[in-house]
Amino acid sequence: MSSTQFTIGPGLTPQNLIDIKAHEDAIMAILSPHLVNLTPEQMHQRAMGKKAGYVDEMLKLATEQPGFLPSTFSVADFTKVKSYISDILDIQAHGSAFTEGLSETGFWYGHIAMELADRVYKLGQEEAKRGNTAIGAYMERASRYFAGQGQKGHAAEIEIGAGAKLTVDNVSVGTPFTNTGRTAVSVEKATAASSLARTSSNAVTVQPGTQFQLPDDFTAISVTNLSADTGGKFKVKLRAH
Repeated sequence: MSSTQFTIGPGLTPQNLIDIKAHEDAIMAILSPHLVNLTPEQMHQRAMGKKAGYVDEMLKLATEQPGFLPSTFSVADFTKVKSYISDILDIQAHGSAFTEGLSETGFWYGHIAMELADRVYKLGQEEAKRGNTAIGAYMERASRYFAGQGQKGHAAEIEIGAGAKLTVDNVSVGTPFTNTGRTAVSVEKATAASSLARTSSNAVTVQPGTQFQLPDDFTAISVTNLSADTGGKFKVKLRAH
């Protein structure tokens, strides 16, 4: 199989990467004053979710018939909060195409890389059989990446609450991460930093019904439900204890 059978883009230049990261930093600088970092307790509070119509109706009532409300109730604050929700969801929807494109592109090029690596490995095996000892160390190191495959484990389907974040340990090496819920979720390698942050620039957004191949070093992952909906759910294979 030749690499010419794949569609491969022109590649990103070092300056492209610098420019992209600079634009991301500029966007975060604008957004940061408006973003909220929730505590674990706050993540489990009741969210609007599918009750947007209810919220809209009560805002309309408060705006059009405010006479029955106490003076301590701020209709202006209610209006401002609802406006915030609309703005954030608009930004999120606009950005989802960007993150989904990155996820799918990374997945596809990862697939191409695996196909090409398999070809090199197969040719390397054939060459080793012909007595070429110079490539033996490469073949031995490559085989270590598949160590443990075939060991018993189990696929776990895990629910994640509205806006919640959780960590999953004992993830099988090279397992796919499948979003089986109805909300977008992000997944990243679990680290001390990722457990504290809401989400990071290293996180990959996985849309409902899609799959992301976890890198081999993702043996513990942090998963965040990016929606105020409670329908977050994903499936991943865990190693046997």
